[in-house]
Amino acid sequence: MGSFMVIYVLGLIVFFYLLVILPGKKKNKKVRAMHDSVCAGDVIATIGGIIGTVKERDGETATVLIDEKNGTTIKIVIQAVQSILEKSGA
Repeated sequence: MGSFMVIYVLGLIVFFYLLVILPGKKKNKKVRAMHDSVCAGDVIATIGGIIGTVKERDGETATVLIDEKNGTTIKIVIQAVQSILEKSGA
């Protein structure tokens, strides 16, 4: 009876690892690659819903043009980028 319980617990741990941990690691790797690929000229959307064009990237921050008419820019951290809507031609 005791060995069955050990096998059952180990099975649950493996099941949990395969269904929760591996997909999470895969998603994190994909998001990190996307953040690393952000460069000047990309049109991005932030987690706050701001859409703009990256004018300059400086390490972990980026200057984003949000209003071309007035030249309004904001500085954001790269981790705030939710998606790249349009890659630059460069």
